[in-house]
Amino acid sequence: VMPVYPSGIFSVQYEFDTKYILVPITFARDLLLYKNEVSAIELGLKPGFDIVNIAAELQSKLGDLYVVKDRYKQNDALYKIMKSEKLAIFLILTFILIIAAFNVIGSITMLIIDKKADIIILKNMGATSAHIQKIFFAEGILISAFGAVIGLVAGLLLCLAQQHFGLIKLQGSFAMDAYPVILKAGDFVLVLLTVLLIGTVLSFIPARKTARSIGMVFNQNINDD
Repeated sequence: VMPVYPSGIFSVQYEFDTKYILVPITFARDLLLYKNEVSAIELGLKPGFDIVNIAAELQSKLGDLYVVKDRYKQNDALYKIMKSEKLAIFLILTFILIIAAFNVIGSITMLIIDKKADIIILKNMGATSAHIQKIFFAEGILISAFGAVIGLVAGLLLCLAQQHFGLIKLQGSFAMDAYPVILKAGDFVLVLLTVLLIGTVLSFIPARKTARSIGMVFNQNINDD
């Protein structure tokens, strides 16, 4: 009989809290009939070192008899689920963005109708349908770009507020109280390119159709005169 008296508790996550206990290494060796053997060695690296490269270098030196895993490989299934969740959220928000971007079509169409008299004047001055199309196409891109910049700035401020003040709290027993947020430049670039791509496509449709229809009306008016 080897008695062990609890001296404290820890709370990280339910799966870990109900699965692991920390005991002296001598107690663990006696319990598992080990002498000097160890089942695993954990290394902590200083900030600035590349974990992937160091893990690969250790694996090459230790050979196939040992398995070297970094933090991500140790929880490979969890991180795959998180990446899939991130991709699913991005696709859902992109679909919502496409629906919301149809307001650009309505805005450009109303703008063209409102500026119909000005368009006729431009036609009389020698402007072609292609020039008019470029004007309203550029207007649609400006609307999309302006909205994208406002959204990115608002998202940046919200993420910074979450990092410093923890606005969104986590419910349950976790190692941290607030939802963790990491800012990545690649995510901002991806969102910006997605918004601009959707805005460009949806701006081209009304500008092309409306410019053509106004050009047809203008030609008809000339023939009537």
